[in-house]
Amino acid sequence: MSNRTAIFRVDRGTNRLRRIAGSAVIGSSPLAVPALQAVFHSINNVTVDGRGVIYFADQGNLRVVELTPSTSLSPIISGVIAPGAFGAGSTLTPGGWVEIYGDRLSTVTRTWSANDFNGPIAPTVLSGVSVRIGGVNAHVQAISPGQINAVVPEGVTSGNAAIEVINVRGPGVTVTSDPLAMVVAERAAYLLAPPALSRDNKQYVAAILPNGAFAAPLGLLPGTNSRRARTSDRLVVYGVGFGPTNPGDRERAESAGEHPDPRGRGGGFRGIRGAGERIRGAVSVQLCGPDSAGG
Repeated sequence: MSNRTAIFRVDRGTNRLRRIAGSAVIGSSPLAVPALQAVFHSINNVTVDGRGVIYFADQGNLRVVELTPSTSLSPIISGVIAPGAFGAGSTLTPGGWVEIYGDRLSTVTRTWSANDFNGPIAPTVLSGVSVRIGGVNAHVQAISPGQINAVVPEGVTSGNAAIEVINVRGPGVTVTSDPLAMVVAERAAYLLAPPALSRDNKQYVAAILPNGAFAAPLGLLPGTNSRRARTSDRLVVYGVGFGPTNPGDRERAESAGEHPDPRGRGGGFRGIRGAGERIRGAVSVQLCGPDSAGG
C-alpha cells in the first residue's frame, strides 16, 4: 500500500506497519505512539484514499483505524539497536555504539570530522542534531534523515533509559522526537560478527589473523582471504560493551587507548593476551589459539 511518496506493508508476524520504500511519514496511531511503532491485532482490509490516508480493520481490537500523513517537523524514532555488525542487540551500555533509525532525524547526511572534536572529546552535536540518552548528551558520530550513529555516554544509569533526538532547524526552531525507552546495563558485551560472515546458519566472529586474513572457513566472504585458526595463532577480535574504563573518563581513555584487560578464559582459547583501543567505541582483544586446534 502507498500513501503518496512511500510504500508500506503489513508485517503480520509482528502486527505492525513497515515502510519499505519512499520517505513519507504517517502520523500517530490510536495507541498514542508513532504509527510505525504501534502494535495492532490482525490487520485486514487495508485501503488508501486520494489524500494518502490509510484505513484498515484492526480486527482483533474491533475497530477501524485511520492513519493520516504526518505534517509534524519532529524527528520520529522507529527503532534503536546496538551496532548491527555487533549482533544488533537490544541492550545498550555506556561507551558502546548505538544505531537509531527513523524519519526526519536530520536534514543533512554527514559524519564527524577532526574539526568537530574538542581535543580528544567527541562531539555531542553535529549540524544541529543531538541525542539524549537517559537525559545525558550522547557523542554523535554520523547523522542522516533515516539513521544516527552515536556512542552511549557515561552517566547513564542502568535500567530503562529514554532516547530522544533533538534538531535545531533554525533560529528559535528546535524540535524533539518522542522518547523511546531502551534497556541500559553496565555491561552488555557484543563481538564484531557482521551478517556477511555467516554460512549454513552459523555466524562467525570477525577474528583477524596477523596477515589480515579472517580466521574462518575458506571462501566465507567472497573477495577476502580466510583460513581456519591454527595452534598458537594470534587473533584480533573487536567488541563493545565490556564495561567502564579505567580511568573513568571514557572519551579521553578512548583517545589514549586505555582500557581494562578483561582477563578470562573461554571458547577454546588459552586466554586474552592483551587488549587495547583501535577504533573509537570498540575494544580490540588479542587472543592466542588453542593448544589443539579443533577443525
